[in-house]
Amino acid sequence: MTFKELVEQVAADSGVSRTEARQVLTSLATVVKANASKGEESPIPNLGSFTVKHRKARQGVKPGTSEAITITARDVLAFRVSPAARVVDSE
Repeated sequence: MTFKELVEQVAADSGVSRTEARQVLTSLATVVKANASKGEESPIPNLGSFTVKHRKARQGVKPGTSEAITITARDVLAFRVSPAARVVDSE
């Protein structure tokens, strides 16, 4: 699904214009980024929560030259699905 399709679906489901739906989704992304930069969690009820995870420095291999490199430590944004949103395969 593209962002445009998501905006159209949200607009249709909520009865608002596409412009308003786009503004809400853009605002959601802005809030999640702001909370992540402060190290805070951003929960979305019945969907999941965005959290910041710390990745330790590690050794890697440069693909073109097979040279060993050190991948620096960093914080990454992670999403954890809530139990209510998990899709169970019925087969």
